[in-house]
Amino acid sequence: MSDRTLYNPFNPYDPYDPYDPYSPYGPYNSYSLINPYNPYTVYGTPDSRSPAQSIFDEERRLIGGTGHSRIGSLQGNDWQNTDLGPEQRLLEKKPEEPAKDEFPDGGLRAWMVVIGSMCVTFGTFGFVNAWGVFQSYYHETILADVSPSAISWIGSIQYALVFFPGLLVGRLFDLGYFRIPQITASVVLVGGTFLTAECKEYWQFLICQGVGVGFASGFLFGPAIAVVSHWFQKRRGLAFGIIASGASIGGTVIPITVRKLIPLIGFPWAMRVIGFIELVVLGTSILTLRRRLPGRKSSGGLLNLSSFLHIPYSLYVLAAVISFLGLYTVLTYLEVYGREGVGLPVEFSIYLIPIANAASLVGRVGSGYVTDKLGPLNTLIPSTFVAGICTFIWPFARTKGALIAVSCVYGIACGTFVGMLPAPVARMGSPEDIGRRTGMLMTIAAIGALAGPPISGAILGKTDSYVSVGIYAGSMIIVCVLMLIAVKYAALKKFSVEKEQYSSRGHPPDLVEYDSSMDSARLDTRASGLRVGNVFIEDKFIILLGSCAGVFAVGINDTAMGANLPSIQEHYNLSYDVLSIVFLAGFGGYLISCVLNSVLQSVIGIRGVLLMAGFWYATGAMLIAFAPPFPVVMIGLMLMGVGGGFYDTCLTGVISHFESTKLMNIFYSFFGFGSLVSPFIVGALAKAGIKWNVFYWVPFSIAVLVTLCHLVLFKNYKIPSEDENTEHQGAYGRLKQVTRMQIIWVGIPLTILGFAINNILGNWLTLYLMEVKGSGPDVSRYQLSVYWAGLTFGRVFFSLPFINVSERAGNTLLVAALSGAIGVFWGVNSVPLNWLMVGAAGFCLGVSVQTHLV
Repeated sequence: MSDRTLYNPFNPYDPYDPYDPYSPYGPYNSYSLINPYNPYTVYGTPDSRSPAQSIFDEERRLIGGTGHSRIGSLQGNDWQNTDLGPEQRLLEKKPEEPAKDEFPDGGLRAWMVVIGSMCVTFGTFGFVNAWGVFQSYYHETILADVSPSAISWIGSIQYALVFFPGLLVGRLFDLGYFRIPQITASVVLVGGTFLTAECKEYWQFLICQGVGVGFASGFLFGPAIAVVSHWFQKRRGLAFGIIASGASIGGTVIPITVRKLIPLIGFPWAMRVIGFIELVVLGTSILTLRRRLPGRKSSGGLLNLSSFLHIPYSLYVLAAVISFLGLYTVLTYLEVYGREGVGLPVEFSIYLIPIANAASLVGRVGSGYVTDKLGPLNTLIPSTFVAGICTFIWPFARTKGALIAVSCVYGIACGTFVGMLPAPVARMGSPEDIGRRTGMLMTIAAIGALAGPPISGAILGKTDSYVSVGIYAGSMIIVCVLMLIAVKYAALKKFSVEKEQYSSRGHPPDLVEYDSSMDSARLDTRASGLRVGNVFIEDKFIILLGSCAGVFAVGINDTAMGANLPSIQEHYNLSYDVLSIVFLAGFGGYLISCVLNSVLQSVIGIRGVLLMAGFWYATGAMLIAFAPPFPVVMIGLMLMGVGGGFYDTCLTGVISHFESTKLMNIFYSFFGFGSLVSPFIVGALAKAGIKWNVFYWVPFSIAVLVTLCHLVLFKNYKIPSEDENTEHQGAYGRLKQVTRMQIIWVGIPLTILGFAINNILGNWLTLYLMEVKGSGPDVSRYQLSVYWAGLTFGRVFFSLPFINVSERAGNTLLVAALSGAIGVFWGVNSVPLNWLMVGAAGFCLGVSVQTHLV
């Protein structure tokens, strides 16, 4: 063998080039892969190959084919006129790389988008950042009889709702919905501002300025930030900085405008002027904001939970929550502290918040340029640390000059943090999914924004010291700095989490073999169920278990209101007229969820609806657990009603697909179990002298557990396919078909009547027994438990396999027995009969209502 046939590592040709005479794969080489006498080739006699040749041969098989039609002669230049083998086809037809998306990073259209987004931040965050002026004015004049902590709930809800809708609007943005939410939210924000001018009572301000302006701001802010990422990549930091400057300008202009106009034209017209300003800036944003990339349906529904497998993203979200527990404390109490804590004149103290917001302009714009040079985390960490130090120092600033200096430095640092908050998230995944990632960040961060100012207000009320408030808020910000350092450490891949992908290793995507050495449960789609160790659980039981967990949480909430009603009436000194409205809050939330359930299921799926239900349910419970002002309690009850309604309607639909009355009874028996447990817990807490609001940490904890349960159990759940006739019908077609069914016209009135009776007994029974029949609080709560125990027992009893009763005959008898039991309970004042008839009413009502739902 000549030296020419040996592989030369210094050969300038590609060593795998079949036309290079010096290559081991060349046509003149006796070890060429196309040489049938090469002992290592698949075309030779032996079947063994070297590792390098095996890899090349496998690549040839996958891309170029597995056999030759004709090798032909490759002497001289004759190869150009011959049929090529697979390796020649491989080299001649290289796969084209997909074209990478080019970001404009400039141009008129891109900068118009930046201007539009800046107008949005002016009208949303600029308005919200001016809350300190309203806090001071309301405390002095319109709401002088309301505590500062209660007033701060208006601003806290505003702050929180800027972030809360982020999850939903982020998902809608990814799907391509942008213009309609933008226009609708703009109308609501302008309308809420005009309505604030007409407010006289605390609850009116809470609804119009807190909920209305806050919610609309949330629907505007998230998409306005996300759409900029469609247009900028290299200069994204600068774009974000310019956008964030709108919040600084708005936070400077709006409070000065309000304070100057109130003495001249009064508060109502001052707010109307602000409304017209909002109309101009939001109208400009509608004309200039445009998305560049089309909507794209990415997997995962409302949540992209795989993002949380990325350690930097998870830590960053946690850092954002912690930061907002203390970040807005200075901005909320700066003017009040200057006037009351230091004794500055009102004419000067009103400018402290505009000074801080104006200084934040430097941080917002300058941080954008610095971020493009150093990176977002390298900019956020030192600026957040400075904000924490300023928060510590703020209560010790006792002079006019010291307060101005602290306000300026704090404004620059805070502006940097808020302006650059979305920037790291934009780099933690693909641009097509940025709306959902940003939405998850904003929604979860809202927890900190909601709880931060009221916690600071509660500390101020207990200690009457701004020093304690500064220590608390500053500590939260420093903890956030430590979390940001951990994010940077994780981003540098000092530690990571890897998710095992079976399909990439040759396993079919729908088949995972069970390995007994693994501790975690895995799905085995061949048997359609869940395997845990050596125990196999069928899908039907899994879905039933997850559904029962959700309806158990609904039951906990439904009876808690009735059991806590006397305590709530006493705590807030409510009349019966106002007390009756309490039930409308939960019912209103329930009604909203019933209307939206079907639409949301089609957009985010069953699992997405259930996770969203848990979020709203837990948020409402947490709000009530702090015993806030009564209007906030109403909002909490409405949110719990929204979550409970989604649980009820969504899970009822899931169980109804099994077409089994017995399973439906088992399902709703867990509603009864939750309803049975709740009065006992309330009674035990009351007997121990624990305040009524502490109970709501119980449903909050249950909601968290149920959400985790649904996260796992409904991971692979799909709605059973419908028949061909109804599958492609639109909403109108289905409605038309439903209205022709006689059972609908019979079942709906009976179901409504049953729920009405159930709500009356479940909510008013305790108070009725105390006020009318003279029972003690503990005995009344226990009788309420007897009612729910009867309801639960009835559902369990009729789900037993040996109980077979005709539904029509059974319902007729149950309705008759129910009427008799209620009549005896109402007309006869006997303690033993009260216990007996209450239990009998629950037994009859529990089954007769739910059978209409199957």
